[in-house]
Amino acid sequence: LMEPWARAHGKRPWSSLAETSVRAHTPVGKRAQTGGKASVIGLRREDKNKWERRAPLAPRHVDELVKQGLKVVVQPCTRRVFTDVEYLEAGAEIKEDLSECSTILAVKEVPPELLLPGRTWCFFSHTIKAQPSGMPLLDAALQKKVRLLDYECITGTGARGGPRLVAFGAFAGYAGAIDFLRGLGERFLSLGYSTPLLHIGSAFMYPTLEEAKRAVSLAGEAIRKHGLPKALCPFTAVFTGTGNVSQGALEIFKLLPHELVSPSTLPQLCEKADSGLMQREDCHKLYLSIATAEHMVKRRDGGAFDKEGYYSQPENYQPTFQDAVLPYATVILNGMYWDARFPKLFTRDDLHRHVEGGRDKLLGVCDITCDADGSVPTRQFASIEQPFHILNAMTGQLSDCLDDPGVLFHAVDHLPSELPRESSEHFGDCLVPFLPYLAEELALMEPGSTDQLAGSAKMPMPIRGAIIAEGGALTREYRYIQQLRDVRQGKVVAAEDESAAELPAAPSCCTLELTGHLFDSRLINKVADLCEQGRARMHILLLDVGRSVRDESFLSVMVMAHSDSCLPYTPKESLYLHGPT
Repeated sequence: LMEPWARAHGKRPWSSLAETSVRAHTPVGKRAQTGGKASVIGLRREDKNKWERRAPLAPRHVDELVKQGLKVVVQPCTRRVFTDVEYLEAGAEIKEDLSECSTILAVKEVPPELLLPGRTWCFFSHTIKAQPSGMPLLDAALQKKVRLLDYECITGTGARGGPRLVAFGAFAGYAGAIDFLRGLGERFLSLGYSTPLLHIGSAFMYPTLEEAKRAVSLAGEAIRKHGLPKALCPFTAVFTGTGNVSQGALEIFKLLPHELVSPSTLPQLCEKADSGLMQREDCHKLYLSIATAEHMVKRRDGGAFDKEGYYSQPENYQPTFQDAVLPYATVILNGMYWDARFPKLFTRDDLHRHVEGGRDKLLGVCDITCDADGSVPTRQFASIEQPFHILNAMTGQLSDCLDDPGVLFHAVDHLPSELPRESSEHFGDCLVPFLPYLAEELALMEPGSTDQLAGSAKMPMPIRGAIIAEGGALTREYRYIQQLRDVRQGKVVAAEDESAAELPAAPSCCTLELTGHLFDSRLINKVADLCEQGRARMHILLLDVGRSVRDESFLSVMVMAHSDSCLPYTPKESLYLHGPT
């Protein structure tokens, strides 16, 4: 049926796609060893897991690129949220072989053996912290002289740590809130209460985000008409932070009948219920509250809260959330940025203390940030097929059975894949402006200049700063990855200069301790560069790399040189590096 349309529009007939279909006994031909053709972009089929149905470009993005004179080749896929026909209609060529493409896009990591040599590959590589699981992929990229670009590193200035330009936005918040409502419905049923939330499914169960929102709205209409069980009221939902993730979750909850209140009013609402003064209307709506830093901490000296002062010197503040907000929240949706410099919102001990004191109102936590033992006591990540577990605050035990006593926890670390169509549309909107620059310039087959950013001056800075490897070598901004690998393998990390590496045992040394976002700020690069300039040896004693972009890293390093004058840091500078970084 597609062939007449395809021929009329100058497209490749659908029946001819059979020659590129996957067959178990079809011999694999030899791949071309060139860098592909300029202005040809490939879209790889995702195979990370069964839930990964996203694509870096939607069909309308393909249409936009084709109209700019670029060619787009899409690998066929029966699991992708967009069909092959949609891409074909947008002007793409559908075929298995991507060897003619100079730039190939994916979402998740690519198996090392499938990397085509000499191409520009763009995906989330999970290599920038020298993660052991990602090193075989990085080795393959270097060996095959791939230009490796990581979406996570595309920032406004081209420097790590800046505002990210290509990401999945609020979709983690949308999916997390929808899934959480579904879990609450089931959990409330286990506690003996039937609620309209029971009729909400997980986000992936709906064909579009709008369909999921409609289901939440229908539950909201039932709450408005029939109310919630009195034992669950007042139903207070606390959202932490005001970023895209939290705003996405809040948008979903606003589809239910609600009233926005300040966190400071939550104790009064609960006291009203305890005194038997709750009105009928209190059971026909949810109370939504946004908690920001001023609701989480207070100055140790009793002074007024200062946001800038808190973020620059959090040690001057002590936590208050665990007593001022936690005892009065029915559920908490955690979507804020957090790292180890800042106080936790609450711990399991706080939960234990409140349960013993009879203030065990908290029924559920949706940790969209997915920081293991981070700002909230998330101890286990869940999966899309099994998204919930129960934390018993008294025993500390975890259970997958929602009938067991405790607090419901939801923590899934790939939530945007539950809304593959809309999240892909958003992601492509962010990515497509950069693609003409990438597609026009073939990857280098030899390392570039060691004192310049990767890529040519024609490329935008956000792209140049995101290139991890090119021409068989790590780029300037990411050479620290090899040092981290050496540390993991128990090697001494020395200056790159051969003469420096041959220094005799150094009579002078100092120990530096660095805490903070060492990779985003490139502080670790600065230390290595100064050691090289002073012909000093650098031996890393301890390295604890944060498990996510939000986590802080710690580095203890011994620097050895011929004399004190050759040491790169004075004690005063060392103290500075250990402090606000």
